Amino acid sequence: MKQSIVIKPYDSKLPDYYKKERDFLVKNLGRGFEIQHVGSSAVPGLGGKNIVDIQLLAPNKRITNKTFKKLESIGYSYSEKGGDKYRMFFSRERIFKKRKVRIFLHLMWKTSNNYKNHLMFRDYLRKHPDEAKRYYSLKKMWAKKAGEKRKKYTKMKTDYIKGVLKKAKLENK
Repeated sequence: MKQSIVIKPYDSKLPDYYKKERDFLVKNLGRGFEIQHVGSSAVPGLGGKNIVDIQLLAPNKRITNKTFKKLESIGYSYSEKGGDKYRMFFSRERIFKKRKVRIFLHLMWKTSNNYKNHLMFRDYLRKHPDEAKRYYSLKKMWAKKAGEKRKKYTKMKTDYIKGVLKKAKLENK
C-alpha cells in the first residue's frame, strides 16, 4: 500500500543520529571513505521526511563492489530504484534511543556530479536560512500535490534544486 508523502518539521536530533551512523560506518568500512550528511536533516531548520541521508564517497569502482557486500552484511539493503550510473542506493532502519530512524545511504564515486551537487545544495541552504525556509514551504506544497506519487514529488523539486545550484555556483565564483 502506497503512502502519501509527509513533510515534517525539522528534527534537531537527526544530526546526532547521523554522527552515530557515521561512526558505525567508519568502524565497519574503515577510514578510506568520505562520509557526508546530506539531505534535509543536514540543514538546520529545514523540515523534510525525517530521513538521515548519508553520502558515502568511494575512491573507485573496484572498492565499491567490496563495499556493496560489506554494507549488506551490516544491515543495509540495496535498491536499484534510487541509483544511477554514478550512485548506488542503500537503506536501513536503526533504533536510536528507542526511536526507529530511516537511513538512506548514497554510495557514489568521485566522478559523480551528484556528489558535488548534493554538497553544494546543502551548503547553500545552510548559508541561506531564508532559502531553506522557502524550500521547506515548497516541499509541503509539493507533497500535498503529489499525494503518494513519489516520482511526481521528486519531479516538482527538480527545477527548484537546479535554480538553487545555479545560485550556489554563481556565489562560489
